[in-house]
Amino acid sequence: MGRPFRFMKLSGVICAYQCIHPTHIFMRSFMLATVLMLVASASLAQQLSFTVDLTKTGSKEAFVELSIHGLKPAKKPSYQMPVWAPGAYSVTNYGRFVKNFKVVDASGKEIPATKVNENRWEMPAGSKPAKITYSVINSYLDSTSLYFAMCHIDTNFFFANGTCLFGYMNDDKSLKAKVGYLIPSGWSGYTANNTAELPKTLSLDASNYDELADAPIMAGKGLQVREFEQGGAKYDVVVASDESFLMDSLEIYTKKIVKSQTDFFGDTPFKRYTFLINAPTFSKAPSQAFGALEHANSSAYLMINMPWSFFKEFGISTISHEFFHLWNVKRIHSSKLGPFDYTQRVMTTSLWLSEGVTDYYANALLSRSGILPPHAFEKKIAEWSMASGGSRAVKEETLEQLSIDESAFDLGKAMSFYTKGPLVALMLDIEIRTRTNDQYSLDDVMHGLYAQSKNKNYFKDEELIGRIEKITGLNLQSFYKSYIAGTDSLPLASYLVQLGLLKDVEHTEYSGFAWRTRFVHDDSALVIESFYDNSELDTAGLAIGDTILSINGQHMTRDDADEFSMNHATPQRLDIVFRRHGTTLQRSVTMLHPRSSRTLKQDIAPDEHAGSLAREIRRSIYGG
Repeated sequence: MGRPFRFMKLSGVICAYQCIHPTHIFMRSFMLATVLMLVASASLAQQLSFTVDLTKTGSKEAFVELSIHGLKPAKKPSYQMPVWAPGAYSVTNYGRFVKNFKVVDASGKEIPATKVNENRWEMPAGSKPAKITYSVINSYLDSTSLYFAMCHIDTNFFFANGTCLFGYMNDDKSLKAKVGYLIPSGWSGYTANNTAELPKTLSLDASNYDELADAPIMAGKGLQVREFEQGGAKYDVVVASDESFLMDSLEIYTKKIVKSQTDFFGDTPFKRYTFLINAPTFSKAPSQAFGALEHANSSAYLMINMPWSFFKEFGISTISHEFFHLWNVKRIHSSKLGPFDYTQRVMTTSLWLSEGVTDYYANALLSRSGILPPHAFEKKIAEWSMASGGSRAVKEETLEQLSIDESAFDLGKAMSFYTKGPLVALMLDIEIRTRTNDQYSLDDVMHGLYAQSKNKNYFKDEELIGRIEKITGLNLQSFYKSYIAGTDSLPLASYLVQLGLLKDVEHTEYSGFAWRTRFVHDDSALVIESFYDNSELDTAGLAIGDTILSINGQHMTRDDADEFSMNHATPQRLDIVFRRHGTTLQRSVTMLHPRSSRTLKQDIAPDEHAGSLAREIRRSIYGG
């Protein structure tokens, strides 16, 4: 599911329960007539041409106009809004948020349209609709789904999932569509599948309704944007907030996540990807169900603008989760998750793979690739374990049943799904690695399923375990029946032993050294703002305003410096390269002032006496 979350206390740490598809066009201003002409001229070559007018968002409505050209006559023309949104799964009935539905023929004569249910309008047999108009109202406060699957219309801001705005004609989801957005002067906007990069326009082309529904839009005043290229693809990181956001840190960590996961799959199945992040300060948040939703070429988020150390606690894993969905669910999925039937609830037993395995890798790869230290993944295992241990749903329902329950939008059960799911994924990975002497792993399963998906060879729910067995060469029926299709208690402790981990271990924690120096509040560079008394950096000859480039050969931002100090005890000799007034200099300094050390009980920690295979598996999974 598009991973939603609510702030919760787990082991005294605020954590989150979490889970889209765009390319972008940047808008500085907008001339209404220009876009109308573009859409009108394109409509002759397109079967469906939508214009979405956002110039009156103060009314809390978006106005949609659909021009219809070249459609084959239908016995009874119809227009269908979706019941649910891919990734969100819950039954929402998007037609409930459509007002003033009107149909006219080529001469402008109105055609009567009967609303036969919450999402469907039908026209008389033999009629020839040429244009449909309607308005879409705010839905983000509705209780049937989460913010990032809905529509948010405000005076200076607009966000909508594609399912909120668009339906399809005559039950034909194969029709191509073009969309032009009318955006007020002074706004910028980003959307999905954009192929017409024309000046001062925001538009998209969709080859079918699945692409149209999978194309969210975010627009408004003051969007903060970063762009980068990696692995032959372009990426946009777009943030809407009422205050300045730490874009440097966000860009740095997003780049690392992108590289880690594209390296994992060895593939970048798109040319452009956009992260659409609505991150207001807490008091301005439109909802407290924070999280995100995945799409084939993008992801959309509702987060909170907070100091980076707090944002990093849940935001980085959320971004990692959504990006992994590019492969696992948008491309690797059950046959029930594409092609889509938008008219009825989707019930699949395989979301444990789509969501549980995704969250497992979202966190394991962060540590495996060095984005976060190994103990971050150990801490995550402990959080999953604690949350699952207190969950009635985990004990009473199978992962298959919890997968089906996703569409019922029960957040309590969904919380269980996102804790039991990754634990079972961890156990399955250990099971495969241990029984094959670390020759095969869940990595191989993901790579194999992805290779199959390239040929649209999607698995049926009932054959998923068989495909996993074929890839690994193992009989996994007992594991599957016990922990995925059954409700057996999870023997996590015994699996952790096979990973060379112990639970509830007392250990001494050293907090490294103190810089005794204050750095500028900017993660893009480590700039000295002031010194404390007896600062070693001051004594070594560094000065206020110096930019530290590297320490012991490692590039440094403020966030890197904090982690660096935590991983080094004192005394510690550092070779520091820094820039002063355009000149690069070097100094050596010995750090003498430790912060502190303490003995405490850690929920999960490495076993110093673990065997070689367990240590090898641990390193392979998360670099521990």
